[in-house]
Amino acid sequence: MVRSARSILHPRDRDVLRLIEEAWADAARPGDDNLAGSSARCGEYAYVAEFFHDRHWRNVTLETLKEYEGPANACYCFMSDTAFRYYLPAFMRIALDEPLAGPRSEWEASMVDVAVWALRPPRYRPEVHALERSLESPMEVTSPEATARLRAWWGRRVAGFTADQRRAIVAFLARMQERHGTTETAEALEHWAASGPG
Repeated sequence: MVRSARSILHPRDRDVLRLIEEAWADAARPGDDNLAGSSARCGEYAYVAEFFHDRHWRNVTLETLKEYEGPANACYCFMSDTAFRYYLPAFMRIALDEPLAGPRSEWEASMVDVAVWALRPPRYRPEVHALERSLESPMEVTSPEATARLRAWWGRRVAGFTADQRRAIVAFLARMQERHGTTETAEALEHWAASGPG
């Protein structure tokens, strides 16, 4: 496991990392034809297919993601459901490896949030929808209907985790809540803790 020179892991972070490693130890890597969520020939999907080609989840680090052609903090959105489930531990590890204090770039900060945001179920926010509707040309991406479609997509992505992987996800989110205490992390943790290990 590659670590930055400045990171010193807290014992609880090491415990969660061990759970993640064990839960994904035997995970089957998706074939190269099943990395991107859509056509691997265009835009972000092509970046996913190229970057993750022949790459094990353990070889995805904060440093290697600097080589990703598109915005690395959005790459999981363009993965297939199978690839998303396979590479999630890499993003959880990046978040746990982030130092608790000290300088970090905006890019590093956004990468720490990736796993939490990926694990948070989409929910309708009427205040955001009201703001969107007030725009001259509303796109209606936050409507109840759009949120329901997004939640269905998200539900398919997270449906295939094993019981051990789900336990590792809960431990990861609990640790991130201890470290950062955000509303997003609390929402994600509440969902995963309530849904049980299997």
